[in-house]
Amino acid sequence: AAWSENERQAVITLAGSAGVWLAFTLYYLGALGAIASREPANLEEFLGTMKLVGGLITGFTVWVMILLAFGAVTLVADCEEKQSWPFELLSHSAQMIATPALFAIAIVAGYFTNTRLVQADMAHKVAQPWDRQGRWDVAIPLYEQAINLAPEQDQYYLFVGRAYLEAANRSTDRVEQETILNVAQGELQRALALNPLNPDHSANLARLLQRWARTTTDPNEADVRLNAADGHYETALMLNPNSAALWNEWARFDLNLRQDYEGAMSKLEKSLSLDDQFNETYAAFGDYWSQAGAAEKDAAQQRADYEKAAGYYQQAIAAESFKPDTPPSLTARLGLAAAQRALGNLDEAIASYEEVLTLAGPEYNLWSVQETLAEIYLEKGDKAKALEYANQALAAAPEADKAKVQALIEKIGN
Repeated sequence: AAWSENERQAVITLAGSAGVWLAFTLYYLGALGAIASREPANLEEFLGTMKLVGGLITGFTVWVMILLAFGAVTLVADCEEKQSWPFELLSHSAQMIATPALFAIAIVAGYFTNTRLVQADMAHKVAQPWDRQGRWDVAIPLYEQAINLAPEQDQYYLFVGRAYLEAANRSTDRVEQETILNVAQGELQRALALNPLNPDHSANLARLLQRWARTTTDPNEADVRLNAADGHYETALMLNPNSAALWNEWARFDLNLRQDYEGAMSKLEKSLSLDDQFNETYAAFGDYWSQAGAAEKDAAQQRADYEKAAGYYQQAIAAESFKPDTPPSLTARLGLAAAQRALGNLDEAIASYEEVLTLAGPEYNLWSVQETLAEIYLEKGDKAKALEYANQALAAAPEADKAKVQALIEKIGN
């Protein structure tokens, strides 16, 4: 018996769907096999593998669109009661031209409005672990790949600009630093142009400009960059006035780069008024009074400043208990140790420095803490303990600093 029209429709739809599914399965398995067989020997091959992974997303999108097209044809056919499905449905020349054209437009539009965004986000996510490890040589090309795929997304420029800034901090070559900072500035300015209301973009430009000012040998040029950084901090806090962390950062900028004690104090007081449980604010107050003490000529006033600094550092450490997810502040403990040493409280200083050794991760330059402990134990007259820490510092110190530590060891031995 001849098949009914409904049976023909069902068979053709199922066969077409099965064909599309089989084609996609073969493509997907082949692509996975190609990716699994690759062992990238360099960064270029690694980025090539990332493009293959992104291609899987494109293939999936095309597969879904084809399945939707089959479903659409089937639904339209139900309304065409007088025509044989699907050939008479496409018998008119206009339909035969419009249908594949609209299908192609849908695929292209889906690729640019959805698929590329997914691929960009994938590249960004892959870059994050490399970023956290400080592998800017890998993270930066991945961020740039994300930008190429989604150039209108400001957050990718933010991340690549910040990565360039960190790479500049690691570089010891001044010419290379200038080049990297120039590129970083361009990326961060593009982020700001795309989204001028995001305070992170202004804050990152401020960080870049103050970093640049530190390496600039021309005082006039440095002053221009510091003024520009100050303006960006002002903009960032106009957009986000309730950020205690940003107020602290601006205060440190005033304190460390402009020696503006009055400006720094007013910003720290503003930060404290916003959040009196934020430990970093108390640590910043400690730094303020430590620097004030170091600059003070009067011995009594200097001691008073250091006592204030020690008190604020202790408050910073105590404030860690207010917010359970707050990590221990090494900055506060190092500041407290230095203040206690300046006050002559050597045992308290030793306790704080040794706490830093306990809390610090492997990425921290512990050799400098060990060197300081050796000096303090030598001040106390405990040469055995001083030599123990000095030897630890010598083993961990970079080659450029080993001579200095060796000189300390010789001093201990005399």
